[in-house]
Amino acid sequence: MASVQAQDLKTDFQNPPNAAKPRVWWHWMNGNITKEGIRKDLDWMKSVGIGGFQNFDANLFTPVVVPKKLVFMTPEWKEAFRYTMQRADELGLEMAIAGSPGWSVTGGPWVPPQDAMKKYVWTETRVAGGQNFADKLPQPSDATGKFQNVKLEGGGMMGGFVGEVPAFYRDAAVLAYRVPAGEKTITELSPKVKSSGGDFSLKALTDGDLTNASMLPPGKVGEEIWIQYAFDTPQTIRAFSVAGANHLALEDFNGGPENRFLKVSDDGVNFRQVATVSGSIVPQNTVSIPPTTAKYFRLVYKTLESQPNVFAAMAGMKPEPPKPLGVEVAEFVLYTSDRVDQFEDKAGFTPWKEEKSLATTTSATAIPESDVVDLTSKMNADGTLNWQVPAGNWVVVRFGYSLTGRQNHPASPEATGLEVDKLDKEAVKKYINTYLDMYKEATGGLMGSKGLQYMILDSYEAGHMTWTKDFPAEFQKRRGYAITNWLPVLTGRVVKSSEASEKFLWDFRKTIGELIAENHYDVIGEVLHSRGMKRYTESHENKRIYLADGMDVKRHADIPMSAMWTPGSLAGGNDEEVRSKADIRESASVAHIYGQKIVAA
Repeated sequence: MASVQAQDLKTDFQNPPNAAKPRVWWHWMNGNITKEGIRKDLDWMKSVGIGGFQNFDANLFTPVVVPKKLVFMTPEWKEAFRYTMQRADELGLEMAIAGSPGWSVTGGPWVPPQDAMKKYVWTETRVAGGQNFADKLPQPSDATGKFQNVKLEGGGMMGGFVGEVPAFYRDAAVLAYRVPAGEKTITELSPKVKSSGGDFSLKALTDGDLTNASMLPPGKVGEEIWIQYAFDTPQTIRAFSVAGANHLALEDFNGGPENRFLKVSDDGVNFRQVATVSGSIVPQNTVSIPPTTAKYFRLVYKTLESQPNVFAAMAGMKPEPPKPLGVEVAEFVLYTSDRVDQFEDKAGFTPWKEEKSLATTTSATAIPESDVVDLTSKMNADGTLNWQVPAGNWVVVRFGYSLTGRQNHPASPEATGLEVDKLDKEAVKKYINTYLDMYKEATGGLMGSKGLQYMILDSYEAGHMTWTKDFPAEFQKRRGYAITNWLPVLTGRVVKSSEASEKFLWDFRKTIGELIAENHYDVIGEVLHSRGMKRYTESHENKRIYLADGMDVKRHADIPMSAMWTPGSLAGGNDEEVRSKADIRESASVAHIYGQKIVAA
């Protein structure tokens, strides 16, 4: 028996079976496709021992060099793809397609706004108790973008939304909470505003409009520039929010700059640093601080130098010389009551890195659960709320959701559209069946065990999502309690205690992560299997890119897959092996645990 196995091993080593041969990524760039080129590529693959290809219809600064560009899924494109399937089948090559045009991740022109990736948004209205309130609540922003009313800067990795940017909004809930006793807003405290340059007013810095920004001019590189609030008498502050920073171009791969600080002074001359604002990529950052009493509160930025644009360099554009950068500042708000530290990050607007321990600070200004009231049934369709307000001061929150605006990329314009809502099972089913039906026609039905066998879900680059239409029901089902009384935490408020609010945010992130794994990756796998196809699945590649667990995402993949970059490449750094190790080990670990036979890299 041993000699037979040794002979089989020797034979397979001399003539490797297809399962042992490498596959190649095969990019059809910006419609530069001809049958002659297809035939030459496939024949070359076979001749050098490649076992198959993973086809991407993409575009990355690619000029058209063929007599006629073949646009994705036009009759001419389908004819070329059918020829590809027939020739690859003759050569015995394994065939796979990407999960969308481009390489990330599941989107296209056939995704309507209601099926696209979503974020939660809200507005707040302050109401005095002991009266009947009958008025229209301001609608949260329908702006497509990262956070609240911040408009889209770029739909895909290359920047720039392809097509008309949609406006979409739906209501989710209305609630109110009693304001903690003794809380004062910064407008009530009425500080004097001063800055190292530019023109800033208290009204503009506290209006809640994250698009209403003014320029804080730069100093020399490394020099401090600042905005200051001066109070007539010392005030005790427990938290602050900032909107405005220099965000890096590669937002999905790097955090923002850590050049922002809060400093305080008793005399306006000698300042001490109280806090650092994290290098988050969210447009607004909220920071909790120990109760700090002072007359002067100063938001300080250390002047940074501009960095070369890597995408401009890839496109062959000459980089601009470095220069000191000023900062667009939209909001600077101080709070006399507690806020959840970095709630924007912890609510899923970035891929929050879990901490080893929770904050357990006793909070005298926390909102009791009993002081949160569900008013959803009391608001009319036009936004009018009718409510007999109990005693005390209240904040009414109108809570809804709009779009993040992310698009599949880097695809040709004709094949670019909205990324599908990864948390919505039905939207994902509709997306993937529409996509596969197009390929069924393009291949002439040559899909499944013979022909097009695989789909690759490449590294995830679609950004973050924090809501879907069925989220409250999913949260209740998975976590065992209703989300409504905890919604104020998603606006930064502390409910019950700091520890309880942090635990809720963990549950919130956990729910998002489970939905990504189950309603996106698992659903796609199920649809593929129903058509006789299988999937390769990548996920993290570099750092944590979403709230899902990469092992959950790959656990049902037919072939778990990792990625690695050559040193000094686009991903940054001179030793990418460090950033690749976790992804490679994760894929290998998934295979060991769940019994997959092959791991790809």
